[in-house]
Amino acid sequence: MTSSQELASLRKMGFASAVIPAFNELPITSLAWLGDAVYELYVRQNLFLTCRSKSGQLHKLALRYVSAEAQAEAAGVLYDTLTDEDQALFQRARNTKPKSRAKNADPRSYALATAVEAVIAKIYLSGDLPYLERSLKLIYEVLESEQRDS
Repeated sequence: MTSSQELASLRKMGFASAVIPAFNELPITSLAWLGDAVYELYVRQNLFLTCRSKSGQLHKLALRYVSAEAQAEAAGVLYDTLTDEDQALFQRARNTKPKSRAKNADPRSYALATAVEAVIAKIYLSGDLPYLERSLKLIYEVLESEQRDS
């Protein structure tokens, strides 16, 4: 199945909304919560398809991509590819004061990861699946490259 066929299939299954909500009215933490799930599914799918490992090993590999520190590392590269509207959302999310402390991340990394996740959710909800795929692939490839270099 080609990438465009996969995206069409996802759309038929209801994975992308046809109704674009007013993103400036949605809580950043809720957008980040959804974006976290979308991004983690992308990472898990890629690892599942490319690594022949047991679930415990796949989980350890996934953590290298989904941690706040990892997402913060890719944030700058992603930001440069975003539309003006998405850059504004990124900045709003990055500047949001968290209601709780991050357990395993410094405040800067947590803020950048929140911004990345919020933008992913916005792109996902907007239904622009090619843009979503490009953004997720970019993050993944940046982190994959860093994994190889270390």
